[in-house]
Amino acid sequence: MEFFLAGRNVPRVLLFFTMAATNFSAFTIFGLSGAGYRMGYAFYPVMGFGTGFMALSMYIIGTRIAKLAGGRGYITPSDFFYDRYQSIWLKRTVSIIMIVFTLPYLSLQAMAAGSSLFSITGIPYVWGALIVTVFVMCYVFLGGMRSVIWTDLIQAVMMIGLTTAGFIIIAAKAGGFTRVHADLFTTLGGHFSRPGTGAPMTPGIWIGYMVLWFVSVPM
Repeated sequence: MEFFLAGRNVPRVLLFFTMAATNFSAFTIFGLSGAGYRMGYAFYPVMGFGTGFMALSMYIIGTRIAKLAGGRGYITPSDFFYDRYQSIWLKRTVSIIMIVFTLPYLSLQAMAAGSSLFSITGIPYVWGALIVTVFVMCYVFLGGMRSVIWTDLIQAVMMIGLTTAGFIIIAAKAGGFTRVHADLFTTLGGHFSRPGTGAPMTPGIWIGYMVLWFVSVPM
């Protein structure tokens, strides 16, 4: 219980930061910024609404499951399904599905780390990804959930600080946010539309993203 769930007594502030750092992963740093570069502001509301819906789903679904988990000793989502349906095969199926669909998400973090280290230090991409993966494995195996929480706190503070500084510095160098937006609107007007440049963000894609986050995050 201590290793996997930090004794179920994580302070709310730390819980907030660890969930934020986990949610705003390599996809946020590389994927969201890349999507903004390609299509403009169209993708940012999807992230904003998605994050809001995640908070709502955590309140509606997550709090109820948390109460059940505390009373019945659940550690993983598959424990809930086994307790509810008394099916070991369903429990195993849920576990396999979660592992299979989590692996690409984990590999994405290693890929982003390898790319970042290569850009900053020149370390080969594969070695950079391997170094970060081994480092993460070491502190997780040694410290369990508590080590993850504290590293997430450090990462979240760094991300907020560096992102804020980056916005201020870039805006100052470019003549301010108003000037930047005026220049972009002249050359890339589609970046300010709801569908985005090239209209990739159709209503169906918007709704799909929101439903995905609303349903998946409590798990």
